[in-house]
Order: sequence, then C-alpha cells, then structure tokens
Amino acid sequence: QYKMGNLSSSSGRERKSSAFRYKANSFFYKPIYCLQKINVCNGKLPFPNAERFGLCSLQVQTFAFIEKVNAYYREQARELCKQAAILNALSHTEYFSHFSACQTEPKNDLGYDVWLLSPYKRSLYTILNKVKLSREDIIELGIHLCRGLTQCREAGFIYVGLKPQNIFLSAKGEFQIGDVGFVPISSLPYATLPKRYSTIYAPPECQDLFSVISNNTDVYSVGVLLYQLLTGGKQPESIKKLPDSVDKELSTVTMQACAPTPAKRWSHPRDLEQALTDCRKLR
Repeated sequence: QYKMGNLSSSSGRERKSSAFRYKANSFFYKPIYCLQKINVCNGKLPFPNAERFGLCSLQVQTFAFIEKVNAYYREQARELCKQAAILNALSHTEYFSHFSACQTEPKNDLGYDVWLLSPYKRSLYTILNKVKLSREDIIELGIHLCRGLTQCREAGFIYVGLKPQNIFLSAKGEFQIGDVGFVPISSLPYATLPKRYSTIYAPPECQDLFSVISNNTDVYSVGVLLYQLLTGGKQPESIKKLPDSVDKELSTVTMQACAPTPAKRWSHPRDLEQALTDCRKLR
C-alpha cells in the first residue's frame, strides 16, 4: 500500500530523484513536480491581523509577501493539474497515456506537492538500458511519435516535454507519451520554455530563459531522440555528425530534424513523419 492523499502507506521503496517513483503491483505513484519550498520566519507565518497581537509592521509586510509567493505556487500546482487533464483528453488515441488521478497538497509552510497517479508501464529510458533498437524499430518509433505530436497540434498544443523518461510502452506494445509538457500554440509568440523542460531534447534557441518557444520544438525533440537511438541509446552530450554505419538517407533526415537553426528544420511533425516513411521504403 502506498500513500496518495488519504491512502495509507506501510512499506515501499523510494528512489530519490527529481521525480519519485513508487512501484506496487501494476501501478506506480509519482509526484511529478514538487514546487520549491521557501522558509521564511522559520516556517511560522504571522496572522493577517498581526498588529492586534503586537507584531511589528515588518512581519506584517513579510506575511503579505509570503502570501503572494504561495499564491504563485498554488497557481503552478493548478497548472500542472490542467496539464494532466490535457494528457487525459488526448489519451483516447493510441499515442498518449493517461493519469488515473491528480491531487494537490499544500506543504506545511510554503509550496505545494502535485501527485499524479498512472498505471505502471516501462519507459523507453528503461528499455534502452537493456536492449538496442534496430533501424526498423527506430524508424517506426519516430513515425509513431510524429503522429502523436500531430494529434497534439490538432488539439491546439505543442508538446515540449519529449524525452525517453516520458515515453512508455503500453500493454499493447505501443509507445505512448505519458507526462505533462503541453503549451498552447496560440501562446507561442510570447511563451518561454519552463526550466524543467530545458533538457538536451529542447532546441538551442529555447535554452535562453528570455527566448520564446519555437514552433518546431517538438520536431527537434524527435530528432535528438532519433540521434540518441542511432548512436547506441545513450543520452548525447551534444549533437555531432552521425557515424558512417548509419545510412545516408536516415542520417540526413535525423540531422535535419535536430538542426540547431529553426529555419533548417521541418516546421511540422507531419513532414518529419513523411521523411521517415520514405526512409522505411528504401529497405
């Protein structure tokens, strides 16, 4: 038994990382993101009517500041729940997984925990530590992800959280996107990439906290993932020329997808899907 809300916990193994995973039977319980905790006044907040209790004005101002900070964290927690709802709405397709439950929980002092519950599945990250995918498997995975990202765009969002840890193998043997990371396409002209998505799978132009998200960020992420699979499955530290063992056609498609300049990439996952389909026909 594991704790989620009012569920009791008596045993379990906890793997400490940026996201905790609790595995029991066929489920894992995972707080996707723990908002930062700020300790002010040793965690003790003055009352709103603090002056009646003889507290100084500085403490009253501090309380007002902390209330604003906590309101920010509360809004961030609500936003993650909205993200979970988007994922669930897309899970009617074969390209996305779902969350069974979402719960926010305020901390004792400041901040919130967001707990997301989903059926346990093996991630692509776990699979790559054990097996190496063939050329055909890599192409099929790329095509499948592109179709899912196209579905996401048709729903009005661009997915910016693509990485092996967020791709899961379903009971039917299909890879599915199973984590948050949706940005409304309408907000791209003024939206910046959240820091938690600033990974090697995010394009260079989005690494700057003051730069807006490019409209082919998802294409770049697929390109880096293809690059990783074609170079042995280890996360790359940088994108260089692919080895000569990779055929020219697939190498060209991959390097164009993860080109450092947005203008040199495909503008839509559908275009990358077609290019990968053409590569599949060559063998």
